[in-house]
Amino acid sequence: MSNRADIIQRTALTVLRSWVLMACALLVPAHAGTLPQYDGLDHLGPATCASTVCHGRVLEAQQSNVLLNEYRTWSKHDRHANAYLTLLNDESRAIARKLG
Repeated sequence: MSNRADIIQRTALTVLRSWVLMACALLVPAHAGTLPQYDGLDHLGPATCASTVCHGRVLEAQQSNVLLNEYRTWSKHDRHANAYLTLLNDESRAIARKLG
């Protein structure tokens, strides 16, 4: 009898987990997994926010909880700022050719 009770309990847990996963899936917006180039939105990149009146200031803002020099800090000190250029070097092009 306990074997049957175990099977019923496991089945009930499986059904419950399925319902929870389906409920969670409904909470995630449909576009959440869409790649930027296919989401229909305009991505302006740093062109709009890297100005000196936004996040491109030379010095930190004194009267703000945001430093407003984030773009300059990133572009000068973060190795990732030029990461895309890596895709244009000879080694990356060779890898791309091999992958088709």
